[in-house]
Amino acid sequence: MAIVIAALLFLLYYYVAPAVPWLMPKCMFHEFTGYRCPGCGLQRALIAVLHGDFAAAIRYNYSLLVTIPVLALYLVAWVLRERLPRLYRFLGSLTTFCILLALMLAWWIGRNIAGV
Repeated sequence: MAIVIAALLFLLYYYVAPAVPWLMPKCMFHEFTGYRCPGCGLQRALIAVLHGDFAAAIRYNYSLLVTIPVLALYLVAWVLRERLPRLYRFLGSLTTFCILLALMLAWWIGRNIAGV
C-alpha cells in the first residue's frame, strides 16, 4: 500500500504539479511575513529533481546541498541499524538534533539576510 501511495505522489509531483501550480500549497510563513522559511522552495526543488534538473533544484533552495546527504545518511543508518548501531544512536541523539536545529536556524536567518 505504501508503494502505491508513493507512486501516486511521484506521478502527482512529476506530471500534475508543474502544470497546475495552484494545487500545491504556499508557504504560510512567507505569505504572512514576507520572509522565507528554511523550507521555502523545496516543493519546486523536488519537482526539479524529479525532472532531472538538479541545478534548478539547488537554486530553489540551497539547503538541498546539505539536506539530501543528511537524509541519505539517516536512511542508511536506519536500514543498517543492526550493523551500524553507533551511527544509528548518534544520529538519533539530542546532540545531533541540536546541531541540525542550529544549522536550520542559521540557514533561516542567513537566507533572509542574504536574500537567497
